[in-house]
Amino acid sequence: MFVWILGLLLLCWAVFGSRLFAFMDNLDSRRVERLDDLRFLLAFCVVMHHYVYSYDYLHGQPWTPAVFVHNLLNLRMGVFGVTLFFMLSGYLFAQTSPVSWPHFYLKRFLRIAPIFYLSSCCCVLLALYL
Repeated sequence: MFVWILGLLLLCWAVFGSRLFAFMDNLDSRRVERLDDLRFLLAFCVVMHHYVYSYDYLHGQPWTPAVFVHNLLNLRMGVFGVTLFFMLSGYLFAQTSPVSWPHFYLKRFLRIAPIFYLSSCCCVLLALYL
């Protein structure tokens, strides 16, 4: 599992470091870019945590606490990733000083809602298929 995670991290580094994603390097941005890599790594830990348990479940493992104890690295990776990701997000949110709160929330909604609805539809379709 460790080799799989490391391989995916290297693949993400290669893809997101390419010229295809150069548009994300906005020099005029007010982002705290030093934390973006850490936030990606923490989100990746959470994704891998969910992936491993979903993979085990779809391949006949029961969804019981015994399965979680079987892979302590994955369990700790998920808990650690969620905890630190939300702490960093809270810190970054506290640092914002928007000119207009309604405009700020509208931008957040328009950024989050499309991917939320797309992933929800994909999950429902996958659940109906399975």
